[in-house]
Amino acid sequence: MRLKDKVAVVTGTASGIGRGAAKLLAKEGAKVAGGDIDAEGGKKTADEIRAGGGESIFLRTDVTQSDQVKNLVSQAVNTYGGVDVLFSNVGVVIGNTVVDVSEEEWDQVMNVNLKSMYLACKYCIPEMQKRGKGSIILTSSANGLLAEPCLATYCATKGAIIGLTRSIATDYGKDNIRVNCICPTYTRTPLVEKWIDSGVDPNLSWEKVNRLHALNRISEVDEVANAVLFLASDESSIVTGSAMVIDGGLTSFRLA
Repeated sequence: MRLKDKVAVVTGTASGIGRGAAKLLAKEGAKVAGGDIDAEGGKKTADEIRAGGGESIFLRTDVTQSDQVKNLVSQAVNTYGGVDVLFSNVGVVIGNTVVDVSEEEWDQVMNVNLKSMYLACKYCIPEMQKRGKGSIILTSSANGLLAEPCLATYCATKGAIIGLTRSIATDYGKDNIRVNCICPTYTRTPLVEKWIDSGVDPNLSWEKVNRLHALNRISEVDEVANAVLFLASDESSIVTGSAMVIDGGLTSFRLA
């Protein structure tokens, strides 16, 4: 029970890494306040947590809207008494070069991937200051470190999240608030499986995606969730301002 009596705000809990992390944090004792624009999926995650003996509430939340993010944090405080952990984990991918991407697409990716991180931190940090400590984990990507073709907007946001992480860690270290980000590779989520299986990109297959990694496989949701748990817990008490790479060797190994 590494997070016994802690309160965690988690965004993107409807599926994938957000769902996996929310369930693991709850299993380790955290009371989870989940938010997602997908109300059905988010409620299912909260139900599964409660069915397993944990504590969780869910609010439908558009993470690009300040009032809705503020309300999610307020509900966490009103229900559980404060905020100790934030896992901000929402993202969208639109594949285009910088010339081809429309302004509307650019703004959408910037708002979902980057503005959401700013808003979550903006409202959680004051609550952590009241507690005298806190841990924030933001979701960046291996694409924050390594570019891929036709992902200009996505790569821009993920690189910015690494910079944002270091900046917030610098500003709030004095308050004993640690801020880190994770940089996962392809992870076996419903979104990734649908994307690869759909054949939308004829150059993308499971064999090719696996071979991009030194371990010759993509990551599983639980493997990423374990990293989130480590950063959320006191086991990482000296770790702040870091970008934890969880990529099966993607950024260190490329086929010729």
